[in-house]
Amino acid sequence: MKAATVEENGHMDRRIIRVELPPAHAGVTAALRRAFAAEPLSSDERAFEDLLARLG
Repeated sequence: MKAATVEENGHMDRRIIRVELPPAHAGVTAALRRAFAAEPLSSDERAFEDLLARLG
């Protein structure tokens, strides 16, 4: 059985892989979460999101 490549089927499957990290890595993990967290919405963006929610 041959595995399909991205070129053959036009998309790539994604899977979430959970790995148990040792407690010693907690600081690094927290720093990465903060670095890649979404920025809080400004009041203008929040108002626009509220408008979209009411319209949809």
